[in-house]
Amino acid sequence: MTAFPPPAEPRPPLTDSGWFWGLIFSATALAGLGLIGPKWDWRQRQLESRYLGRAQAAEERQRRAVGLDPVDLADSAVDRELAVPARIVPAWTLAALAAAGVIASAGMLWRERR
Repeated sequence: MTAFPPPAEPRPPLTDSGWFWGLIFSATALAGLGLIGPKWDWRQRQLESRYLGRAQAAEERQRRAVGLDPVDLADSAVDRELAVPARIVPAWTLAALAAAGVIASAGMLWRERR
């Protein structure tokens, strides 16, 4: 009598893997960053400009509270378009995080499915 190998267990669907969903969400985040990058940069520039302005105003209030001579903040102001400082939170950090998620999830999904 010939022995047949036991039937292989059916593989669970791809969508049952958490790594699949991690890959999908990370890839979507990466695509979203690519699509909204310019708008995000403009908005981030506004937020960081407000933050820096408030920090300068707080520093000036502290100077006046100590009794130092006041400094006119308008004299130190520069045109926003001419002085574009580096972002406090640059977009490449978010893109790198999403790309790392894509790579890690794809690797683990491949490892799980082979």
